[in-house]
Amino acid sequence: MSKERIKELVDKINHYDDQYYNHATSLITDYEYDMLFAELQQLEQQNTDLILPTSPTQRIGAETTTFTAVQHSIPMLSLSNSYNEKDVRDFDNRVKKLLESNDYTYFAELKYDGVSIAIRYEDGIFKQAITRGNGTKGDDVTSNIKTIRSLPLQVNDVYFNDILLTDFEVRGEVFITDDDFIKINESQLEKGEKLYSNPRNLASGTIKLLNPNEVAKRPLKIICYYLYSAQTKLSSQSENIELLKRLGFPVGDKLDGKNITTQDKQLSVDDSLLRHQKCNDIDAVLRFIER
Repeated sequence: MSKERIKELVDKINHYDDQYYNHATSLITDYEYDMLFAELQQLEQQNTDLILPTSPTQRIGAETTTFTAVQHSIPMLSLSNSYNEKDVRDFDNRVKKLLESNDYTYFAELKYDGVSIAIRYEDGIFKQAITRGNGTKGDDVTSNIKTIRSLPLQVNDVYFNDILLTDFEVRGEVFITDDDFIKINESQLEKGEKLYSNPRNLASGTIKLLNPNEVAKRPLKIICYYLYSAQTKLSSQSENIELLKRLGFPVGDKLDGKNITTQDKQLSVDDSLLRHQKCNDIDAVLRFIER
């Protein structure tokens, strides 16, 4: 009976978390949620052998003393910058020359001003999170990334090319919204403590804290933009984003903070820029940039 109830509670709470953090929808009251969470905690304390790795109680792990270096499955490269229309058109000319064709499209996305992260899933369950590091190796920050409530501990069952996706790596950007950053600094000011310099540095520093309990107090958010799996091959970035959405990852459609910082702009949550868009040519890309 306890085993079935624990599984039922884990599934319910994870569903409520997904709806709240990824879809801005509250399906139950805070009190009802707290009662379910407390019941789960009590059952797990009484049946420690029945604790599931996907349980929401397992998001916050034990304090650590150091981070272990981990080899990336494929290099985690950095993006090149462009600052004007000429840079963008020069890039398009290089693509055209390389392909020897005009028959190609672009997929435009926002570049979030945060910290890159690689997250590995095995049997559909969150396994490991690694920072970019030097692009070849990064630090294992699993316990800290696991505290991000919008990130699924277990993905939805999704078939692609008749294969159930279970083992893959997702890459994304971890960040703190401008509104949350302001609130944190206001709290620092009230306590007479040092102010943080900017949201990106605060997000980066938070990921490297040694105590997951302290990390869980920070309003970290994540946007996912890439999936790699040896099980199958994707043919386009738009296909990639759609697959991530079906698996249950946040991909930038909605955010629960009012303002975010992208590479060059501050945007409100209702801004039409908070999307990705397939562009038939470089002119469409430029229109996306300027919107």
